[in-house]
Amino acid sequence: MKLLRIAILVELDSPTMTEQLAPLLRDRGHTVDIIDLSSVPEEEFTSHPEIQALTSYDILYYRSGLDASGSPQRIIKLEEFLEGSPVKTVNLHYTKHPKVHSKTYEIQQAEKSGLEIPKSSFTSDATFSQLSLELNLPFISKTDEGTNGNGVHLIDTEEKLLDVQATYQNQQMIYQSFVPHDFEYRIHIMDGLAVCIWKKAPPEGDFRSNEAQGGAMLEAEPKYTERLTELSKIAFQIFGFEIFVADFMLDRDTDTFYFTEINLNPGWGPADHQATGVDVISLTADYFENICKV
Repeated sequence: MKLLRIAILVELDSPTMTEQLAPLLRDRGHTVDIIDLSSVPEEEFTSHPEIQALTSYDILYYRSGLDASGSPQRIIKLEEFLEGSPVKTVNLHYTKHPKVHSKTYEIQQAEKSGLEIPKSSFTSDATFSQLSLELNLPFISKTDEGTNGNGVHLIDTEEKLLDVQATYQNQQMIYQSFVPHDFEYRIHIMDGLAVCIWKKAPPEGDFRSNEAQGGAMLEAEPKYTERLTELSKIAFQIFGFEIFVADFMLDRDTDTFYFTEINLNPGWGPADHQATGVDVISLTADYFENICKV
């Protein structure tokens, strides 16, 4: 087996990378450097020594750190710089999807490609009467950017809507019909394949199923495997990133799966492994080794 030099680009501390993936790769004999490029200025970006040094790696796995949500120009420059080089890149496709960290963009792309989405409004300053008429009550408000369920609220009164709009007055908002559900489903997609499917249960008294909000990761019912696998294929066709997760909400009344979002920086914890029996960390290491086979 060829021993690899792997660079993982991460700005924020990520236990998934520092405590799980990187140690496993090192145990297999590979060299792993976790690099923060967030301080490299956009001016003469590709001439910077830290960027030039990236060509010495076998694999570059982009996780975060170049302000994808604000201005993705440095990521695009990095992508162009490495194009044609022998470095294998993972999740560096921002030329095609520069707005991929926008939930509005994700939802609109999903709908264009035939995925079911909750009825949605993208008018940030819409009134309560407009939204309640269009979406019915209650409805969901969420910020265009955000993770771990932050910025997501259930709206059933005008006072709640006004409070949310005041709290996030400088952010793009999304409003959606509330989907009656018991679970959300998360599909881990790697190189176009659904390698793991979880069921996410919200905590008692909350409608959000995020682990950060107290939600639980459970084993998904086998009866949904085929349908969710087909949905994952469509999600991969839309976005094309090598490693990401796609989330779908199951309407308990109609048995319809609704696309909610994708996540390019998913955390993979012991609870996920325990729920499904699938070791996503090992599969990721296997994937890196496979794409570099001579």
